[in-house]
Amino acid sequence: MDGPIVMDNQNKFFIRVKLCGNCNPYYDVKLILKRIKQSLNNVEFIYKDDQHFDLYLIINSCITACVEKTVIDKPIITVNGYVIDGVECEGDTLSNCLIETLKNHLSK
Repeated sequence: MDGPIVMDNQNKFFIRVKLCGNCNPYYDVKLILKRIKQSLNNVEFIYKDDQHFDLYLIINSCITACVEKTVIDKPIITVNGYVIDGVECEGDTLSNCLIETLKNHLSK
């Protein structure tokens, strides 16, 4: 994996994170979010729809996928268990897969 993406403050990337209730988690969501934050500089997580954000990240920590999508005009990345936007990742590399997916969105 490449080093952190470094952007100036004017190009801060805001990610709206919507989480499931964690009733049957396959992994530690807080740890995954921490790894993303450490790997991608100038990324800020937002937890409310009424704040400005650039990308919508829905994390269902199991395959039940109980989180309802909000209709928005922003790109959406959905994680259901170990599947990111329909592509399966290995359990120990979920953070890396998600970071690479986010990097792809940042480079657009």
